[in-house]
Amino acid sequence: MAEQIALDLEPRVVLGKKVKTLRRNGIIPVHVYGATDEPESLQCERSALERVLARAGSSTPVFLGINGRSERQLAMVREVQWEPIKGSLLHVDFLRVEAAVPITVDVQLVFEGESVGARALGGTVSHALYNLTVQALPLDAPSSLTVDLSTLTETQMAIRAQDVELPPNVTLDSDPEAIVARIDMPHAGVEREDEMGAPEAQAPEDNSG
Repeated sequence: MAEQIALDLEPRVVLGKKVKTLRRNGIIPVHVYGATDEPESLQCERSALERVLARAGSSTPVFLGINGRSERQLAMVREVQWEPIKGSLLHVDFLRVEAAVPITVDVQLVFEGESVGARALGGTVSHALYNLTVQALPLDAPSSLTVDLSTLTETQMAIRAQDVELPPNVTLDSDPEAIVARIDMPHAGVEREDEMGAPEAQAPEDNSG
C-alpha cells in the first residue's frame, strides 16, 4: 500500500496576476480538479507543499484537507510549475481520484546491486528506462520499483519491463519486452584499431620514365 501523505489547503481569493503577492509571502497557488466536484482555487504554505511533493512524486496519492471540511479528498499530483531561472515553485495542480477506481501512473525505477557479469567482462551496465507505467488502485500504487542489477551475469543479458517485480494488485502497463537495463561490451574492433593506430599512408608510385 502506498505511503499515506496528508496536506492541508486553504481557500484562495487572490486570483490572476495578483498571485505574485502570495508567492512573495511564501504562499503557493494550488488548483484541484477532477471527479464529480467543481474545480477549486486553493493555496498552501510553500515549505509544506514542497515537502509533500518530494514525498509523493507523481505516483503516490495525497489526502487533501481543505479548511472547514470534515473529510479529506484523495488526489494525485498532476502538474507542477517551476520558475525556469531561479527554480522556485510557482503552482501545483492536483487531480482528484476515487479510491476504488484504478489509475495509470509512471513509477520511478530504483537500480540496486552490481552486475557481476559486467565487472568480470569489462563491460558496463546501461539504463534504458527510468520509469515504468503501471495500473493500480490509488492506495496500492507504488512510489518506486526496484531493479536488481545483480541478475545481469552474462553478456547479451538484459532486464526487461516484465522482469521487474511488482507489488500485489499492481499490473504492468508498459511494453513488457521493453529493455530496462543491459550489459554493454566495448567494441573489440574499435579498441584494436585504437591500439594499432591508423594505417600509414603509402607513397604514390612514380610512373615517370
